[in-house]
Amino acid sequence: MISKTFLLKEFCNFIEMKILYSLLSILFLSTSIQAQDYDIMAAYLDSLAANNRVEASVVLYKNGEVLFQKQTGYIDAARTQKANAKTKYRIGSITKTYTSTMIHQLIDKGRLKTITQLAEFFPEIEKSNYIGLNYLLGHSSGIHNFTNDELYKTYYTEPQSRIDMMNMIKKLPRDFKVNEKHEYSNTNYVLLGYILEDIYKKPYAQILETQIASPMGLKNTYFGSDAKTIKNEARSFTYNGNEWIVEDETDMSVPGGAGAIVSTPLDMAIFMEKLMTKSVVTDESLNNMLQIEKGYGKGLFRLPFYSDFVFGHNGGIDGFSSTLYYVPKDSLIISICVNANNYSSNEFILDLLKIQYNKGFEMKASYGVPKVPVVIISSYTGHYTCDSLPIDIDIRVKEGELFAQGTGQPEFRLTPKDDILFEYVPAGLEILFQKKGDRVLGFQLKQGGGLFDFKLD
Repeated sequence: MISKTFLLKEFCNFIEMKILYSLLSILFLSTSIQAQDYDIMAAYLDSLAANNRVEASVVLYKNGEVLFQKQTGYIDAARTQKANAKTKYRIGSITKTYTSTMIHQLIDKGRLKTITQLAEFFPEIEKSNYIGLNYLLGHSSGIHNFTNDELYKTYYTEPQSRIDMMNMIKKLPRDFKVNEKHEYSNTNYVLLGYILEDIYKKPYAQILETQIASPMGLKNTYFGSDAKTIKNEARSFTYNGNEWIVEDETDMSVPGGAGAIVSTPLDMAIFMEKLMTKSVVTDESLNNMLQIEKGYGKGLFRLPFYSDFVFGHNGGIDGFSSTLYYVPKDSLIISICVNANNYSSNEFILDLLKIQYNKGFEMKASYGVPKVPVVIISSYTGHYTCDSLPIDIDIRVKEGELFAQGTGQPEFRLTPKDDILFEYVPAGLEILFQKKGDRVLGFQLKQGGGLFDFKLD
Protein backbone atom coordinates (compact mmCIF):
# COMPACT_ATOMS: atom_id res chain seq x y z
CA MET A 1 0.00 0.00 0.00
CA ILE A 2 1.02 3.58 -0.61
CA SER A 3 0.69 6.51 1.77
CA LYS A 4 1.44 10.22 1.47
CA THR A 5 5.13 9.29 1.47
CA PHE A 6 4.77 7.83 -2.04
CA LEU A 7 3.94 11.09 -3.75
CA LEU A 8 4.73 10.59 -7.43
CA LYS A 9 1.98 8.27 -8.58
CA GLU A 10 3.49 7.69 -12.01
CA PHE A 11 6.70 6.41 -10.47
CA CYS A 12 5.36 4.41 -7.52
CA ASN A 13 3.29 1.51 -8.84
CA PHE A 14 4.29 -1.07 -6.27
CA ILE A 15 7.82 -1.86 -7.34
CA GLU A 16 8.64 -3.52 -4.02
CA MET A 17 9.63 -6.89 -5.54
CA LYS A 18 11.16 -5.66 -8.82
CA ILE A 19 13.82 -3.53 -7.15
CA LEU A 20 15.33 -6.60 -5.53
CA TYR A 21 15.69 -8.84 -8.59
CA SER A 22 19.11 -7.54 -9.56
CA LEU A 23 20.55 -7.05 -6.10
CA LEU A 24 19.80 -10.59 -4.95
CA SER A 25 21.35 -12.08 -8.07
CA ILE A 26 24.81 -10.88 -7.09
CA LEU A 27 24.89 -13.02 -3.95
CA PHE A 28 25.23 -16.78 -3.67
CA LEU A 29 24.57 -19.36 -1.00
CA SER A 30 27.31 -20.65 1.24
CA THR A 31 27.82 -22.50 4.45
CA SER A 32 26.15 -21.43 7.68
CA ILE A 33 27.27 -18.18 9.21
CA GLN A 34 29.52 -18.30 12.22
CA ALA A 35 28.03 -17.17 15.51
CA GLN A 36 30.36 -14.22 15.98
CA ASP A 37 29.19 -12.64 12.71
CA TYR A 38 25.86 -11.84 14.34
CA ASP A 39 27.74 -9.35 16.47
CA ILE A 40 28.56 -7.56 13.23
CA MET A 41 24.89 -7.61 12.22
CA ALA A 42 23.87 -6.17 15.59
CA ALA A 43 26.51 -3.43 15.32
CA TYR A 44 25.36 -2.64 11.79
CA LEU A 45 21.75 -2.17 12.94
CA ASP A 46 22.88 0.00 15.86
CA SER A 47 24.98 2.16 13.56
CA LEU A 48 22.10 2.74 11.13
CA ALA A 49 19.79 3.75 13.98
CA ALA A 50 22.39 6.03 15.58
CA ASN A 51 22.85 7.88 12.28
CA ASN A 52 19.11 8.34 11.60
CA ARG A 53 19.15 5.91 8.70
CA VAL A 54 17.05 2.84 9.65
CA GLU A 55 15.11 1.69 12.71
CA ALA A 56 14.05 -1.91 12.40
CA SER A 57 13.28 -5.30 13.89
CA VAL A 58 15.14 -8.23 12.32
CA VAL A 59 14.79 -11.99 12.81
CA LEU A 60 16.71 -14.84 11.19
CA TYR A 61 14.94 -18.16 11.74
CA LYS A 62 15.64 -21.78 10.82
CA ASN A 63 14.02 -25.10 11.72
CA GLY A 64 12.03 -23.62 14.57
CA GLU A 65 15.01 -21.79 16.05
CA VAL A 66 15.78 -18.08 16.25
CA LEU A 67 19.32 -17.57 14.95
CA PHE A 68 19.33 -13.80 15.35
CA GLN A 69 16.89 -11.23 16.72
CA LYS A 70 17.33 -7.52 17.30
CA GLN A 71 15.28 -4.32 17.42
CA THR A 72 16.32 -0.69 17.16
CA GLY A 73 14.52 2.63 17.41
CA TYR A 74 11.30 3.95 18.88
CA ILE A 75 7.64 3.16 18.33
CA ASP A 76 5.58 6.07 19.76
CA ALA A 77 4.93 9.52 18.31
CA ALA A 78 6.94 11.18 21.10
CA ARG A 79 9.84 8.77 20.42
CA THR A 80 10.30 7.77 24.05
CA GLN A 81 9.20 4.12 23.90
CA LYS A 82 11.83 1.75 22.52
CA ALA A 83 11.01 -1.20 20.31
CA ASN A 84 11.29 -4.68 21.78
CA ALA A 85 10.97 -8.27 20.60
CA LYS A 86 7.17 -8.17 20.92
CA THR A 87 6.67 -4.82 19.17
CA LYS A 88 4.16 -5.21 16.36
CA TYR A 89 4.42 -3.54 12.95
CA ARG A 90 2.15 -3.03 9.98
CA ILE A 91 3.41 -5.51 7.39
CA GLY A 92 1.64 -4.07 4.34
CA SER A 93 1.52 -6.28 1.27
CA ILE A 94 2.93 -9.34 3.01
CA THR A 95 -0.72 -9.60 4.04
CA LYS A 96 -1.29 -10.96 0.52
CA THR A 97 0.63 -14.13 1.37
CA TYR A 98 -1.74 -14.74 4.30
CA THR A 99 -4.81 -14.01 2.17
CA SER A 100 -3.60 -16.36 -0.55
CA THR A 101 -2.94 -19.05 2.06
CA MET A 102 -6.49 -18.79 3.44
CA ILE A 103 -7.97 -18.89 -0.08
CA HIS A 104 -5.95 -22.05 -0.79
CA GLN A 105 -7.19 -23.60 2.45
CA LEU A 106 -10.73 -23.23 1.05
CA ILE A 107 -9.56 -24.76 -2.24
CA ASP A 108 -8.16 -27.70 -0.26
CA LYS A 109 -11.56 -28.14 1.39
CA GLY A 110 -13.34 -28.10 -1.95
CA ARG A 111 -15.21 -24.89 -1.19
CA LEU A 112 -13.43 -23.00 -3.94
CA LYS A 113 -11.51 -23.83 -7.12
CA THR A 114 -8.71 -21.96 -8.82
CA ILE A 115 -11.11 -21.49 -11.74
CA THR A 116 -13.97 -20.21 -9.59
CA GLN A 117 -15.16 -17.03 -11.27
CA LEU A 118 -15.30 -13.66 -9.58
CA ALA A 119 -18.85 -13.36 -10.95
CA GLU A 120 -20.04 -15.86 -8.33
CA PHE A 121 -19.36 -13.20 -5.72
CA PHE A 122 -19.26 -9.86 -7.55
CA PRO A 123 -21.10 -10.05 -10.88
CA GLU A 124 -21.28 -6.25 -10.96
CA ILE A 125 -17.55 -6.02 -11.71
CA GLU A 126 -16.79 -5.73 -15.40
CA LYS A 127 -15.66 -9.01 -17.03
CA SER A 128 -16.07 -10.83 -13.68
CA ASN A 129 -17.37 -13.92 -15.50
CA TYR A 130 -13.92 -14.25 -17.13
CA ILE A 131 -11.84 -13.68 -13.99
CA GLY A 132 -10.94 -16.88 -12.16
CA LEU A 133 -9.44 -16.84 -8.67
CA ASN A 134 -6.02 -17.69 -10.10
CA TYR A 135 -6.07 -14.45 -12.06
CA LEU A 136 -6.76 -12.48 -8.90
CA LEU A 137 -4.10 -14.39 -6.97
CA GLY A 138 -1.51 -13.93 -9.73
CA HIS A 139 -2.25 -10.27 -10.59
CA SER A 140 -3.46 -11.00 -14.11
CA SER A 141 -7.11 -9.98 -13.75
CA GLY A 142 -6.70 -6.61 -15.46
CA ILE A 143 -8.53 -4.87 -12.61
CA HIS A 144 -7.00 -1.45 -11.97
CA ASN A 145 -4.95 -0.93 -8.81
CA PHE A 146 -7.03 1.48 -6.72
CA THR A 147 -4.01 2.79 -4.80
CA ASN A 148 -2.70 4.26 -8.06
CA ASP A 149 -5.70 6.54 -8.40
CA GLU A 150 -5.43 10.20 -7.48
CA LEU A 151 -8.65 9.77 -5.48
CA TYR A 152 -6.93 7.30 -3.14
CA LYS A 153 -5.04 10.06 -1.35
CA THR A 154 -8.31 11.73 -0.38
CA TYR A 155 -9.70 8.87 1.70
CA TYR A 156 -7.02 6.37 2.75
CA THR A 157 -6.81 7.67 6.35
CA GLU A 158 -10.59 7.51 6.91
CA PRO A 159 -12.73 4.42 7.69
CA GLN A 160 -14.35 2.93 4.61
CA SER A 161 -17.18 0.42 4.67
CA ARG A 162 -17.20 -2.55 2.34
CA ILE A 163 -20.00 -0.85 0.42
CA ASP A 164 -17.83 2.26 0.04
CA MET A 165 -14.92 0.22 -1.25
CA MET A 166 -17.05 -1.82 -3.65
CA ASN A 167 -18.69 1.30 -5.07
CA MET A 168 -15.21 2.65 -5.77
CA ILE A 169 -13.91 -0.65 -7.20
CA LYS A 170 -16.88 -1.00 -9.57
CA LYS A 171 -15.95 2.31 -11.19
CA LEU A 172 -12.30 1.43 -11.79
CA PRO A 173 -11.18 1.19 -15.42
CA ARG A 174 -9.76 -2.04 -16.80
CA ASP A 175 -6.03 -1.95 -17.48
CA PHE A 176 -5.85 -4.93 -19.86
CA LYS A 177 -7.73 -8.03 -20.99
CA VAL A 178 -8.00 -10.88 -18.50
CA ASN A 179 -4.72 -12.85 -18.38
CA GLU A 180 -3.22 -10.73 -21.15
CA LYS A 181 -0.36 -9.83 -18.81
CA HIS A 182 0.50 -9.52 -15.13
CA GLU A 183 0.39 -6.21 -13.27
CA TYR A 184 0.42 -5.69 -9.50
CA SER A 185 -2.98 -4.64 -8.19
CA ASN A 186 -4.06 -4.30 -4.58
CA THR A 187 -7.66 -4.43 -5.77
CA ASN A 188 -7.26 -8.15 -6.50
CA TYR A 189 -6.50 -8.95 -2.89
CA VAL A 190 -9.09 -6.64 -1.39
CA LEU A 191 -11.63 -8.67 -3.39
CA LEU A 192 -10.09 -11.96 -2.24
CA GLY A 193 -10.45 -10.76 1.34
CA TYR A 194 -14.14 -10.07 0.72
CA ILE A 195 -14.56 -13.55 -0.80
CA LEU A 196 -13.14 -15.06 2.39
CA GLU A 197 -15.66 -13.08 4.40
CA ASP A 198 -18.55 -14.22 2.20
CA ILE A 199 -17.67 -17.89 2.51
CA TYR A 200 -16.91 -17.92 6.23
CA LYS A 201 -19.67 -15.42 7.06
CA LYS A 202 -17.17 -13.69 9.36
CA PRO A 203 -14.98 -10.58 9.23
CA TYR A 204 -11.47 -11.03 7.85
CA ALA A 205 -10.05 -10.38 11.33
CA GLN A 206 -11.83 -13.42 12.77
CA ILE A 207 -10.91 -15.62 9.82
CA LEU A 208 -7.24 -14.70 10.23
CA GLU A 209 -7.42 -15.58 13.91
CA THR A 210 -9.14 -18.95 13.47
CA GLN A 211 -7.32 -20.10 10.31
CA ILE A 212 -3.78 -18.77 10.86
CA ALA A 213 -2.97 -17.04 14.13
CA SER A 214 -4.56 -19.34 16.69
CA PRO A 215 -3.55 -22.70 15.12
CA MET A 216 0.04 -21.48 14.78
CA GLY A 217 0.22 -19.80 18.18
CA LEU A 218 0.84 -16.39 16.64
CA LYS A 219 -0.23 -14.17 19.52
CA ASN A 220 1.08 -10.99 17.89
CA THR A 221 -0.59 -11.36 14.49
CA TYR A 222 -3.96 -9.78 13.77
CA PHE A 223 -5.97 -7.45 11.54
CA GLY A 224 -4.84 -3.92 12.38
CA SER A 225 -6.71 -0.88 13.59
CA ASP A 226 -5.41 2.40 15.04
CA ALA A 227 -1.84 1.89 16.22
CA LYS A 228 -1.82 1.96 20.00
CA THR A 229 1.56 1.92 21.66
CA ILE A 230 -0.13 0.74 24.85
CA LYS A 231 -0.46 -2.52 22.89
CA ASN A 232 3.18 -2.22 21.83
CA GLU A 233 2.27 -1.35 18.23
CA ALA A 234 4.74 0.79 16.35
CA ARG A 235 4.05 4.08 14.61
CA SER A 236 6.08 4.86 11.50
CA PHE A 237 8.29 7.84 10.75
CA THR A 238 9.80 9.86 7.91
CA TYR A 239 13.04 11.80 8.27
CA ASN A 240 12.79 15.48 7.27
CA GLY A 241 16.53 16.14 7.31
CA ASN A 242 16.64 17.11 10.98
CA GLU A 243 14.31 14.78 12.85
CA TRP A 244 11.90 11.88 12.51
CA ILE A 245 8.31 12.95 11.83
CA VAL A 246 5.43 10.59 12.61
CA GLU A 247 3.54 9.39 9.53
CA ASP A 248 -0.20 9.53 8.96
CA GLU A 249 -1.96 6.18 9.38
CA THR A 250 -3.85 4.35 6.68
CA ASP A 251 -7.21 3.20 8.03
CA MET A 252 -7.02 -0.58 7.81
CA SER A 253 -10.53 -0.86 6.41
CA VAL A 254 -9.01 0.35 3.13
CA PRO A 255 -6.25 -2.24 2.39
CA GLY A 256 -8.09 -5.17 3.98
CA GLY A 257 -6.89 -8.48 2.54
CA ALA A 258 -4.24 -6.64 0.53
CA GLY A 259 -2.37 -4.99 3.39
CA ALA A 260 -4.03 -4.74 6.81
CA ILE A 261 -2.19 -7.31 8.93
CA VAL A 262 -0.08 -6.33 11.96
CA SER A 263 2.62 -8.74 13.16
CA THR A 264 6.16 -9.22 14.45
CA PRO A 265 9.14 -10.54 12.50
CA LEU A 266 9.15 -13.68 14.64
CA ASP A 267 5.46 -14.40 14.05
CA MET A 268 6.02 -13.81 10.34
CA ALA A 269 8.94 -16.24 10.32
CA ILE A 270 6.91 -18.95 12.07
CA PHE A 271 4.08 -18.49 9.59
CA MET A 272 6.45 -18.74 6.63
CA GLU A 273 8.14 -21.88 7.94
CA LYS A 274 4.81 -23.62 8.50
CA LEU A 275 3.63 -22.61 5.05
CA MET A 276 6.78 -23.82 3.33
CA THR A 277 6.85 -27.10 5.25
CA LYS A 278 3.32 -27.87 4.00
CA SER A 279 1.59 -27.85 7.37
CA VAL A 280 -0.86 -25.12 6.37
CA VAL A 281 -2.02 -26.06 2.86
CA THR A 282 -1.71 -29.16 0.71
CA ASP A 283 1.23 -29.86 -1.58
CA GLU A 284 -0.96 -29.02 -4.57
CA SER A 285 -1.97 -25.66 -3.16
CA LEU A 286 1.57 -24.72 -2.11
CA ASN A 287 2.79 -25.64 -5.58
CA ASN A 288 0.13 -23.36 -7.04
CA MET A 289 1.26 -20.51 -4.81
CA LEU A 290 4.84 -21.08 -5.92
CA GLN A 291 4.07 -21.43 -9.63
CA ILE A 292 5.63 -18.38 -11.28
CA GLU A 293 4.12 -16.85 -14.40
CA LYS A 294 5.84 -13.78 -15.85
CA GLY A 295 7.44 -13.06 -12.48
CA TYR A 296 4.31 -13.51 -10.36
CA GLY A 297 3.32 -16.33 -8.03
CA LYS A 298 0.05 -16.57 -6.11
CA GLY A 299 0.77 -14.47 -3.03
CA LEU A 300 4.50 -15.20 -3.26
CA PHE A 301 7.32 -14.11 -5.54
CA ARG A 302 10.47 -15.97 -6.53
CA LEU A 303 13.62 -13.88 -6.53
CA PRO A 304 16.96 -14.89 -8.10
CA PHE A 305 19.65 -15.69 -5.58
CA TYR A 306 22.73 -16.24 -7.77
CA SER A 307 22.49 -19.90 -8.85
CA ASP A 308 19.50 -20.42 -6.56
CA PHE A 309 16.46 -18.43 -5.51
CA VAL A 310 14.33 -17.30 -2.58
CA PHE A 311 10.57 -17.15 -2.17
CA GLY A 312 8.77 -14.40 -0.34
CA HIS A 313 7.07 -11.04 -0.41
CA ASN A 314 7.76 -7.42 0.51
CA GLY A 315 5.36 -4.92 2.03
CA GLY A 316 5.02 -1.17 2.40
CA ILE A 317 2.36 0.95 4.08
CA ASP A 318 2.62 4.46 5.52
CA GLY A 319 6.28 4.72 6.63
CA PHE A 320 6.59 0.96 7.23
CA SER A 321 8.43 -1.52 5.04
CA SER A 322 8.67 -5.26 5.58
CA THR A 323 10.47 -8.24 4.09
CA LEU A 324 9.80 -11.98 4.42
CA TYR A 325 12.05 -14.39 2.50
CA TYR A 326 12.48 -18.15 2.57
CA VAL A 327 15.78 -19.60 1.28
CA PRO A 328 14.97 -23.21 0.21
CA LYS A 329 18.57 -24.44 0.13
CA ASP A 330 19.20 -23.39 3.74
CA SER A 331 15.63 -23.53 5.07
CA LEU A 332 16.49 -20.05 6.33
CA ILE A 333 13.87 -17.36 6.86
CA ILE A 334 14.73 -13.66 6.80
CA SER A 335 12.05 -11.52 8.42
CA ILE A 336 12.33 -7.73 8.71
CA CYS A 337 10.04 -4.91 9.82
CA VAL A 338 11.13 -1.28 9.42
CA ASN A 339 9.22 1.68 10.83
CA ALA A 340 11.74 4.47 10.16
CA ASN A 341 13.74 4.55 6.94
CA ASN A 342 16.14 7.15 5.56
CA TYR A 343 18.33 4.70 3.66
CA SER A 344 18.19 2.60 0.51
CA SER A 345 16.02 -0.45 1.18
CA ASN A 346 18.06 -2.33 -1.44
CA GLU A 347 21.35 -1.61 0.30
CA PHE A 348 19.90 -2.45 3.72
CA ILE A 349 18.70 -5.90 2.71
CA LEU A 350 21.81 -6.51 0.64
CA ASP A 351 24.05 -5.65 3.60
CA LEU A 352 22.16 -8.05 5.88
CA LEU A 353 22.56 -10.83 3.31
CA LYS A 354 26.26 -10.05 2.90
CA ILE A 355 26.71 -10.45 6.64
CA GLN A 356 24.62 -13.62 6.74
CA TYR A 357 26.62 -15.27 3.95
CA ASN A 358 30.06 -13.75 4.63
CA LYS A 359 30.15 -11.93 1.30
CA GLY A 360 32.40 -8.94 1.75
CA PHE A 361 30.38 -6.70 4.03
CA GLU A 362 32.27 -3.60 5.22
CA MET A 363 31.03 -1.46 8.09
CA LYS A 364 30.98 2.22 7.14
CA ALA A 365 32.45 4.67 9.60
CA SER A 366 29.32 6.78 9.35
CA TYR A 367 25.99 6.52 7.62
CA GLY A 368 25.51 10.27 7.69
CA VAL A 369 24.38 12.34 4.69
CA PRO A 370 27.07 14.24 2.72
CA LYS A 371 26.75 18.03 2.70
CA VAL A 372 26.63 19.57 -0.78
CA PRO A 373 27.46 23.31 -1.03
CA VAL A 374 24.45 25.54 -1.68
CA VAL A 375 26.16 27.04 -4.71
CA ILE A 376 26.11 23.58 -6.33
CA ILE A 377 22.54 22.58 -5.47
CA SER A 378 21.30 26.04 -6.50
CA SER A 379 22.54 25.33 -10.01
CA TYR A 380 20.01 22.48 -10.24
CA THR A 381 16.92 24.67 -9.72
CA GLY A 382 14.44 24.95 -12.57
CA HIS A 383 11.59 23.30 -14.47
CA TYR A 384 12.25 19.85 -15.96
CA THR A 385 10.19 17.94 -18.53
CA CYS A 386 10.21 14.36 -19.80
CA ASP A 387 9.03 13.26 -23.25
CA SER A 388 7.97 9.79 -22.01
CA LEU A 389 6.06 10.80 -18.86
CA PRO A 390 3.00 13.03 -18.40
CA ILE A 391 4.53 14.87 -15.47
CA ASP A 392 6.94 17.80 -15.07
CA ILE A 393 9.22 18.27 -12.08
CA ASP A 394 10.28 21.53 -10.49
CA ILE A 395 13.54 21.61 -8.53
CA ARG A 396 14.05 24.33 -5.91
CA VAL A 397 16.21 25.14 -2.89
CA LYS A 398 14.76 25.79 0.57
CA GLU A 399 16.93 26.56 3.58
CA GLY A 400 19.98 25.03 1.94
CA GLU A 401 18.21 21.78 0.94
CA LEU A 402 17.10 20.55 -2.47
CA PHE A 403 13.39 19.82 -3.04
CA ALA A 404 11.46 18.38 -5.98
CA GLN A 405 7.79 18.66 -6.88
CA GLY A 406 5.89 16.82 -9.59
CA THR A 407 2.89 18.25 -11.38
CA GLY A 408 -0.06 18.34 -8.98
CA GLN A 409 1.95 16.66 -6.20
CA PRO A 410 3.35 17.83 -2.85
CA GLU A 411 7.04 18.63 -2.80
CA PHE A 412 9.58 16.22 -1.31
CA ARG A 413 13.12 16.62 -0.03
CA LEU A 414 16.02 15.15 -2.01
CA THR A 415 18.85 13.65 0.04
CA PRO A 416 22.33 13.90 -1.50
CA LYS A 417 24.44 10.80 -2.06
CA ASP A 418 27.15 12.95 -3.66
CA ASP A 419 27.35 16.25 -5.59
CA ILE A 420 25.20 15.10 -8.53
CA LEU A 421 23.26 12.09 -7.23
CA PHE A 422 20.23 12.60 -4.97
CA GLU A 423 17.58 10.23 -3.65
CA TYR A 424 14.10 10.15 -2.18
CA VAL A 425 14.33 7.01 -0.07
CA PRO A 426 10.63 6.39 0.75
CA ALA A 427 9.82 6.01 -2.96
CA GLY A 428 13.09 4.29 -3.95
CA LEU A 429 13.77 7.19 -6.32
CA GLU A 430 17.14 8.54 -7.50
CA ILE A 431 17.88 11.67 -9.51
CA LEU A 432 21.23 11.95 -11.29
CA PHE A 433 21.91 15.47 -12.58
CA GLN A 434 23.63 15.71 -15.96
CA LYS A 435 26.02 18.57 -16.64
CA LYS A 436 28.23 19.86 -19.42
CA GLY A 437 30.94 21.78 -17.69
CA ASP A 438 29.15 24.00 -15.21
CA ARG A 439 25.89 23.99 -17.20
CA VAL A 440 23.06 21.71 -16.04
CA LEU A 441 21.37 19.94 -18.96
CA GLY A 442 18.83 17.82 -17.11
CA PHE A 443 18.65 14.74 -14.93
CA GLN A 444 17.99 11.02 -15.15
CA LEU A 445 15.35 9.69 -12.79
CA LYS A 446 15.75 6.06 -11.74
CA GLN A 447 13.13 3.99 -9.97
CA GLY A 448 12.30 0.31 -9.88
CA GLY A 449 14.47 -0.53 -12.88
CA GLY A 450 12.98 2.31 -14.94
CA LEU A 451 15.09 5.18 -16.30
CA PHE A 452 13.49 8.49 -17.33
CA ASP A 453 15.36 11.39 -18.90
CA PHE A 454 14.28 14.91 -17.91
CA LYS A 455 15.60 18.02 -19.62
CA LEU A 456 15.88 21.49 -18.12
CA ASP A 457 13.60 24.03 -19.83
